[in-house]
Amino acid sequence: MPNSITRLLLVDDHAMLVEVLRDRLNEEPHLEVVATCTTGKAALEK
Repeated sequence: MPNSITRLLLVDDHAMLVEVLRDRLNEEPHLEVVATCTTGKAALEK
């Protein structure tokens, strides 16, 4: 699957870190950040 896209859910309680990671990861053509959360509980609800 050379053209497949990996979808990511970022979870961290530091908003700035999530923002930087999201921007950096979205620069990669094979990665897509589909959501971000600040807690594990919120991630499980997504």
